[in-house]
Amino acid sequence: MPISQNRTIKFIYMLLCISMGLVVAVSSASAREEVAFKVVEVTTTGTITGGNIASAREQAISGGLVSAVALASLDLLPTEAQVENFKALNRIIYDQVDTFVRDYKVLTEFVADSQYRVVVQATVMMDRVREQLSISGVILTEKAMPGILIFMAEQKLDDTEPTYWWGANLVYAVPSSEVAMADALREKGFTIVTHGNLDEPLDYDLNLSIGDAVTIGRHLTADIVVVGVSNVQKASNVMGGTIRSYKGYVAVKAYDTETGKEIALVKRAAVAAGEDAGRTGREALANAGVLTGEELSKQILTARQKAASIVPNVEIVVIGTGDLKNFVKFRKMLGTIPGVSGINIKEIKPNESTITVDYEDSGDALAEALMLKTYASFGIDIYEVTAERLGIELIPE
Repeated sequence: MPISQNRTIKFIYMLLCISMGLVVAVSSASAREEVAFKVVEVTTTGTITGGNIASAREQAISGGLVSAVALASLDLLPTEAQVENFKALNRIIYDQVDTFVRDYKVLTEFVADSQYRVVVQATVMMDRVREQLSISGVILTEKAMPGILIFMAEQKLDDTEPTYWWGANLVYAVPSSEVAMADALREKGFTIVTHGNLDEPLDYDLNLSIGDAVTIGRHLTADIVVVGVSNVQKASNVMGGTIRSYKGYVAVKAYDTETGKEIALVKRAAVAAGEDAGRTGREALANAGVLTGEELSKQILTARQKAASIVPNVEIVVIGTGDLKNFVKFRKMLGTIPGVSGINIKEIKPNESTITVDYEDSGDALAEALMLKTYASFGIDIYEVTAERLGIELIPE
């Protein structure tokens, strides 16, 4: 591994390790909406030099704010993407953290030898982080997020056998683990393909083959199918003779419907306690479903990034980017073209930017697709076209 990349990984690892805890607060009314802010708690230190305690305190707080923003941004960019875009992230995020921190407070502080240690609680404005990453071409939302179809066979406490929706009978009740998993995936930006509107049963066996799951997924226009099982069991913990704990288990695999290849494997378990066995069992399944969905989203994003890295690139030099709104609109329109799986900023100059596009075809084909698009506040002049490169000028109307 190159030394520079190794240092980058160590720095990000340090940002994560210095955190003593992570508390998340969502301002939106529904978990399906985008998170507006996160409340993050981190522990950081500053070095006392020459007896200057005030300077060490300021250093510790400053480092805490950087760490808080870095931790919060992991929801938008997984660790692998942060490593890949570390230089850009330093410039657009970490060097101006005050822009993304709504407020903060020092929860506690103390001196240990020559170190001034503080616990900082910061409210990170996720909408601003998301906007900045989007404008800079780093965030993954410029890539079309995949649609996911979930095949979950769930067995609750009183079930003699698992319930599943692809069998001989129409099943309208969605498993608790699936509902929770789907919500966790939606929160990360994924689309969930519904299966609850079938007119007649599919009549497949419980042990659905991967080939059949992929075929059904393609038919329902899903990009990824998730196939799994879940069940709940009594745990050994009892309190007061009436409150019992139950443990939910979820195991899933994810497959790309285009290639049929496995791209993720997740197994998670979670516990819930209560007097009502049925309700508590469903809660345990839901808890395990949330954990599964969160890990599944990370593995799917990582797999897509690896797949995108082997897609041919077309370089586009764009003139007229001084009008930032037009440039953002152009990139968003570019992201809607079939075959475009990623857009990355390569270089930014005054009124000119160079971007690379992960595109399944040649630059000629991309130019033709761009000519068919309608742009609200500007037009485009494609002045250079080759298989690997385009030159485009944005012309205000």
